[in-house]
Amino acid sequence: MTLRYGLKTAADLYAKLQRDAQRLDDTVDSDRFFNFVVTASHLRQWIKKDPSVAREVRSRLGHEDKSDMLAICTDIANASKHFGDRRAKVTDVALSIRGFGAGRFGKGKFGIGEETITIKLKDGTEINAIDLVAQVLDLYARVFGNDE
Repeated sequence: MTLRYGLKTAADLYAKLQRDAQRLDDTVDSDRFFNFVVTASHLRQWIKKDPSVAREVRSRLGHEDKSDMLAICTDIANASKHFGDRRAKVTDVALSIRGFGAGRFGKGKFGIGEETITIKLKDGTEINAIDLVAQVLDLYARVFGNDE
């Protein structure tokens, strides 16, 4: 018996990550961002433990495993899930309030807009949630060999 109900392989979780990214591209909000960072953070463990994953994929993950982008996702996921404060890369995740004209043009509901999520890093830089999503998707595309 398995407790993984429908998501049985690392490839399944990768497909979920892509769906989570698409939902965020439609509209940024806290729920969708939480789903993305938790999935992105856990996907690396699934790749390491899933026996159906090819050796080449594990090898490519080994080259990407120390990525700041994955560390950022893990920091946010752990803080979100456990109210934790052990962060390696992230100092703050700021959420701007929705409102008319907020977020990207044409995204979100009319007159409401969408949330804007900004991740502040310990080195003083900031990254927008959409940019983080793009970089994480690029990283996992390289890992799974889908970057052509």
